[in-house]
Amino acid sequence: MSKELIRQAILLYEYSGTVKGYFGPVGTLPHRIVPRMWDLYNRNEIGILDLGNASKRGTWRGGRAGADLRINKKYLENLPEKNRLAALSMVLVHEAAHAVLPYPRMLDELAARQITVYYYRELSGPGVFNEAAEIPGSTRRRSLNVQLPPNFGSYGKQSKYLRKGQLIDHMLSIKTYRQRREFNADWVIAHISHWGGPSNRWSSTRGRYIRKLANKVGSYYTAHILDIMESVKTRNQWNRMMRKSGKLRRIQIALEDLGAENQYAARINALQDKWDVTLTEIGAILK
Repeated sequence: MSKELIRQAILLYEYSGTVKGYFGPVGTLPHRIVPRMWDLYNRNEIGILDLGNASKRGTWRGGRAGADLRINKKYLENLPEKNRLAALSMVLVHEAAHAVLPYPRMLDELAARQITVYYYRELSGPGVFNEAAEIPGSTRRRSLNVQLPPNFGSYGKQSKYLRKGQLIDHMLSIKTYRQRREFNADWVIAHISHWGGPSNRWSSTRGRYIRKLANKVGSYYTAHILDIMESVKTRNQWNRMMRKSGKLRRIQIALEDLGAENQYAARINALQDKWDVTLTEIGAILK
C-alpha cells in the first residue's frame, strides 16, 4: 500500500464536513489534527506495517524508532478494497488525535474515539468528496464520493453509545482501558457526574466505580457509593452492578464506617430495605 494512499486519506479528512463541525462539536481539534498529519506525512512518520492481529487498527507513540504513527497493514487488507481509503482515513484521524491531545490517557482515548465517530457518521451517511480523485478539466462523470456501509466495524455501536453519553461505558468494557492505573478512585470522583451521571452508567460501570471507591477510606470516597446505588432502578440492574463491585465484605466495611454518620445512615437503611440486602455487617443502622 503506497504513500499516495496515505496522502489521499489525509486529504479526505481535510476536506470533510466533520472538520467544519457539521457532524458533532469538534472545537479546534481538527485544525490541530490536519497540520499534524501533514507534518508526520512529510517526515515519513506514518507507516502501514504488519502490527499482528487484524483487529488492531493502529498505534501512536511519538519519538520511537521508525514511524511514530503506524497503521496495521493486516487490518486494511482484511477489508473490501472499496472501504480501505475511508477506513485508513479514520484510523489516521484517531491516532493523530493522540498526537495533539493534551489530556490524560483515558480522556485522550475518549476524545480520539469521539472525533472518529463524528467522521464515521459522515462517511456512512452522505460520504466525503474525494478531492484527490478529481481530474482537473475533465468532464467525465466519476465516482468521487467515498462512503462506508452502515455499522462498519464497531463504529456503528460506538456512534450509538456516543449519542447516549455512554462511550465511556463502552471503553471501560474493554480490559485494556479499565486496567489502566489512571482508572482509580480519584478518577471516579472527578468524573462521576459526567456523561449523564450515575443514572446513565451501564450496570457494569456502576459496579466498577463502586469497586474503586470501596477500596478507599473516608466519606469523601465512600459516600459516592450511595449515589451510585441510589441510581439503580431495577433488580436486574442491581444484580449486574453488584457482580462487578468486588467482594461484598469490602463494601460492607466501607459503608459501615459511613453509617456512623447520621446523614448517611438513613440512606443505607433505605437501600437495604429496597433491595433486601445487607450492606453493613450489623444490618440495619440505628439512627
